[in-house]
Parts: sequence; C-alpha cells; structure tokens
Amino acid sequence: MKRTALRPREFTEDDKPLVVVRPIIDDEAIDAFVGAVQEQLSAGGYDDALIPSDDPDIIQQQRDLVERIAEGVAAGDLSLRTVSPEQLETLISTAVHDVTGVGPIQPLLADPDITEIIVHWDNPVLIDRHHGVETTNIRFRSIAQLERTCQHIARNIGRSINQAEPICDAWLADGSRVNIVFPPVSPDGPCLTIRRFDNVHRPLSAMVDGGSLSQAAADLLISCVEHKVSILISGATGSGKTTLLRALAMHIPEREYLITLEDTLELRLRQHNPYHVRQLLARPASSMGTGSITHADLLRASLRMRPDRIIVGEVRGAEALDFVQALSTGHEGGLSTIHAGSPAEAMLVRLPTMIAAGGVINEEQARVEANLGIELIIQLGVEDRHKVVHSISEVVTPLENPSRCNIHTLIERQGQNWQIVATPTDRVARKLEASL
Repeated sequence: MKRTALRPREFTEDDKPLVVVRPIIDDEAIDAFVGAVQEQLSAGGYDDALIPSDDPDIIQQQRDLVERIAEGVAAGDLSLRTVSPEQLETLISTAVHDVTGVGPIQPLLADPDITEIIVHWDNPVLIDRHHGVETTNIRFRSIAQLERTCQHIARNIGRSINQAEPICDAWLADGSRVNIVFPPVSPDGPCLTIRRFDNVHRPLSAMVDGGSLSQAAADLLISCVEHKVSILISGATGSGKTTLLRALAMHIPEREYLITLEDTLELRLRQHNPYHVRQLLARPASSMGTGSITHADLLRASLRMRPDRIIVGEVRGAEALDFVQALSTGHEGGLSTIHAGSPAEAMLVRLPTMIAAGGVINEEQARVEANLGIELIIQLGVEDRHKVVHSISEVVTPLENPSRCNIHTLIERQGQNWQIVATPTDRVARKLEASL
C-alpha cells in the first residue's frame, strides 16, 4: 500500500499563535503514540488479524492495517500537526514495526547466523552467533516498548505476562522459542530471551567432513537407524543434539511413517517422502489455566496414528514413561534427545527421574523402563566451540536384574581421534546381525 505522508498544518497570519513550535518526538511521545495505535486496534477487533505469520502476503496485510490505523491516530492528534513530514513518517513506521514485529530486534531475526537473542531492560541487546555472547548497539527505547513486545508475543499464543503471571514460555511464528520474565521475578525489569533454531539439515557425511565424528561412527549410526535401534542423543545445550537427530532421521527408510513430537517446530525433518512425516505440537495452558496439551498427551495420541517411528524432540518430563514404553512394546527405532553430561547421567539419573516424575511407577521400575526402552546412547560435547561426538554406547541390561544397566562403550573420542573400543554385544548386535 502506497501512503501519502501527512503534512504539517500551515499557519496563516490570522492564526494564533504566530510562532510555530515543532515538538520534539522523544521516546515518551513515541511510546504514547504506539500505545494509542494498539488501543485503536484492540477496540476495532483487529487482534486476531495481527497473529504473527511467516506468510509474506499476510505480513504485508498486517503492516498495511497498522499503517492505516496509525495514520488515523496521527490525524486526530493535535500535538502532531506541527511535526515535519519526516518525523511523522518515522513515527508511523515505528508503530508499524512495533505492533507487527518485535521492535528493534526484528532485524536480528532475519540473520540466520544468530542462535540466541538476549534482552535485559536498559542494557544493549546481546546475541550469540555460535561463538559466544556478543554485545550489539541495539537497545529498546523504553521499558514500555519492551513490555509491549513481550505482551504481544504472549498474547498471540493465548498467554499473559504481567506482575501477577511473571514467567511465560512462548514461541514466534518461525518456531523460535521465547522465554519472558517480568518483575517481581526479575526486579530490574523485563527479560526476553529468544532461542532460534536453524533450518540447516547437515547429513552425516558433512559432519564427518567437518570433524564432528569419524566415518566408522557414521557407518555404525546409519546401520543402527536403518535396523530400528532405539537411540537417545545426550548432551548439553548447544552441543548439536537436534542437528544430529535430523541427520540420523535422513537414514530412516523411505517407506516408514514418522510422527514427531515437540513443543516448538524445531526438527522440521526433510524425508524423501514429506507425506510420511506428521508433526505434533504440545501446547501450554492459556492464561485461564485451560487448553494444555502435554507431550504425554501427544504420545498417547500418536500411538493411535499408526507410526512406524516416534521421534521426540527432547524428553524432559513425565512423557518419558510413555516414550520408553512405546519403544519396548512394538514402536522400536525411536529417536530423542536429553540434556545430560554423560551417558551414565542420562541413563542412571536423568531419564529414570523423568519417568518416575509422573508418580505412576517407583524409581526402581522407572530404571527398568528406561533400560528396556533405550538401546543406544550418543554423547555429544563441545571442544573449542566445535561440536563433536564424544562416545557411542550400547545400553546393556542384565536379564536377571533389569533395573541395572551397563554402559557398553563402542566408539570413543580419544584426543583428536575416535577409537573403536568394542563391538555391539546385546540387543543392538542382534538387530544388526539379523540383517546379515
């Protein structure tokens, strides 16, 4: 939509006063103007029309709508009749930018190299480009602007963020994960953290070329995926768990039907046949405490959808019980990730604790379920900011005592190289040998 800029009022000799005073458009005036535009949009019932989208046509329609409302607000504001066309243009553009996006950090979302955006009120915006935190020259102009941005993000997924509900987990239209913290939890002002997920799908061959794992390790993993070995990928935040999971999923046979379970659209698997992938998303409760859909809900629903494999973006709670039970009762070959510092921590502490968290079974039985469900565990780490596979291990469960498990290391990184430490001996061996 092409817009004709509003002109400042021209005074004649009959007008009083004769001296034209052009007010300075400061941060306070900008915030007041943007607030008035948002009030007009809400009063006109346009909130639903402003739900974030990644469709370019819808984005342009939203901008045109906000621009039209902003022009109307400006035309009715007597204090703006003496500003220059340039000032008015900037003011209206700022309103469009604030209402339809995320304020001054909108350009950062267009940079594919940025993985994290961190906003603390009254500080420069921080970013991470895979190489540690950097300080930018971008700031929010006021606490009111940051609060509006946070509330806009929360409102668009049916949540609230305020002093009564000071913590909110949300997401953007592109799938980026958002965490918002308000006072009194954050006494110095609102904090906004955006975790961005790249859509880069690196095959295992590229990871071998890049030094993330050896060719022998890649060959073993491909064979395990093809023969439905259930795999858990362990590592810290930013260690490359999702990247590896995507790479492994590329080797699932084309004929199989996959269901992915996530709370944000992070995986976006690219299979040979895209019709063979179904994405399911969890959903937090609304501000009224209703409408929650958990990972456990998704797992139970997925079992009725005839999946050949179930892929969970990350196990992090009570849904772990449904996942490992599915793996050991006919839905083998699943993939998932877990936040843990070692295979032993993942299998002996983190996973059993999650399984027992739902209160359905005790801790000993939780260990049994974990051991029966998971067959292979891959441990990732970061060395000099480079993501590498530290080890690939088989989970060996003694038949006489299934609540115990042995971490049987198959391939291990030693120095700058990988060594084959052992060969598969238990369930993994049986599956691989069955294909010979």
